[in-house]
Parts: sequence; structure tokens; C-alpha cells
Amino acid sequence: MLNKARQHEGARSDEEISAVIDRLREPLASVSYADSGELKVEKGEHTIEAAYVSLEQADKEPVGRYIQHLLEKGVRPENASAKVDLWKKLTKLRYSTKGQEFDVLAIMPAGSRIFFCPTETEFVTGGVSSRQNVAWIVGDVAAPASLITLLHEVGHTVDDKNLLEQGVESLVVPGENADVAEQVRKERMASAFALKVMRPFLDDAELRNDVITFLEDYGLGSHYESAQSTINVRAILTRHAMSEWHDDEAEYQNNYFYDAWEKWKVTDAYKEWKQRPENQKLDPEYEEYGAWRSWVEESKYDFEKDIGGET
Repeated sequence: MLNKARQHEGARSDEEISAVIDRLREPLASVSYADSGELKVEKGEHTIEAAYVSLEQADKEPVGRYIQHLLEKGVRPENASAKVDLWKKLTKLRYSTKGQEFDVLAIMPAGSRIFFCPTETEFVTGGVSSRQNVAWIVGDVAAPASLITLLHEVGHTVDDKNLLEQGVESLVVPGENADVAEQVRKERMASAFALKVMRPFLDDAELRNDVITFLEDYGLGSHYESAQSTINVRAILTRHAMSEWHDDEAEYQNNYFYDAWEKWKVTDAYKEWKQRPENQKLDPEYEEYGAWRSWVEESKYDFEKDIGGET
């Protein structure tokens, strides 16, 4: 999965992506999972609240079906995710920060079920069935990677609901390779949804960059190889999808930096920056922002400390 994302310019190396995944797999706090229980994890201004129970008999069929899928994908039978009794069902999952709250179950269709296997030794992965309103996650729900993966899967349910409401099976114009293009679109939209929900939590620059890298690999790159094996123009479609993703990310970065600039230019740090000889004659309306952003990106200056991370 790691090497499939490196099909677009500027992608990180396998080693860099591995480091990103290791950081995101690290739980915000150590949690010992019982048969059922609740957890509340707080880190800075961020809070994760969850409640879970053991599987009921009716839950074992969809979990067993997903385990079979994992085994077919190469998961070893001795792994935790291959043992149905180690899976749990979430009854609550909420994330909050700076007065904002996101209830994962509330945005899914009524009666939806989220199953998870709280393992820290396996690669975080997930799946979803909009038809059965079920999502599966292999990973500790207290870890950022599990949250990102789950939100990606929830993004699929939101997209599927949109298709159902429009009475269509695809948003891609019919034509050659439209089925593959639609699959790429679905993955892109799921990752865009996850990024949109995660933005209020991404006040740390490293975490923000890690999430974007993880979503690119997970939401887009992981489907490259299978699509390429069935359609010989898959590389072109992938580059197109990746360029759209980077267009969206560029827009997000532009908005992020401009919002930060509006806050930063009323600080004392701005006054000191403005007194530099190269900045004194810059036009405040047309030249200052561009010069400031170039300076920040080249010098890696931590402007967030001047505005209290309010971006």
C-alpha cells in the first residue's frame, strides 16, 4: 500500500510515509479495553469520548464477513483482527475541540454500526458497507490513524447517500473507463470529507501534514495497482485524480495561510518583520502577504506561536 501512492510529483518516499504512519498509529493515551466500557482521552484542547460493548450474536456475521475479507487480503489467522471475539462495537464516538464537536455515529444513517478491533500491532485499515450501514476499523480508536480511517469510511456513506438521493449510481459522465474514474472519484471524495472534518483538530503543523499524507496514500494511492491491472489508461486517470486532490489541498493551504496572515499582521512580530529593510517598502495591500508567506515557507518560521495557534 505504501508504494502505490508515489505516482504523483511531490509524494513522500516509502520511509517518510512509514514514519508518518508510525506517528499516527500512536494512541493519544494508553487504553486498556475490557469487554465493554467507556473512554475519555484529552490532549490539549482535544477530547475523544467513546463507549463500546462486546459483540452480540447478530454482530458476529458482519464482523466474520470482514474477517474473511482480511484473510483473503493476506492477514494471518493468528492476528488479533482475525479473531471475532476481540472485536468491539462502538455505541458512542465523539471528538471535540475549541467548542466544536463531531459525533461520528450521528452523521451516519440511523441504525449504523461501527465495529473495531483495538490492536496496535497491525496496520490501520477499514471498510464500509453502505447497504448494511456497517463500518469496520482495525485499530485503536484513541489513535489519530484510526480516526482518519474511520472518517474516510464515513465519507463513503455520505457520498453513497448523495448518489441515492440523486437517483444515480455515478457522478462521472458515461464513457470509456467511467467505472474506474468513478471509483477514483469516490475515494477522493471520502478523503476530502475526512480532511474537512479533521481541520479543526489540525492546529499542529506536523499532524496536519501527516494527515494529508495519510489521506493521499490511503484514499487515492491504494487503488492504483488494482485499477491499473484492469485498464491500461489507469495511470492517466490517477494523475488526473491526484491533480484534483492537490488543487483542493492548495486551496486549503491558501485559505490557511491567508487566515493566519490576517491574525499575524496585528502582532508585535509583524511590526518587527515590517522593520526589516527588505520589507519596509512593500505595499501592504498587494505585496506584503506574498512576501510574508514566502519568508515563512523558506525560513520555516513558526508564526503560529505569535497568534496562539488560532488558524
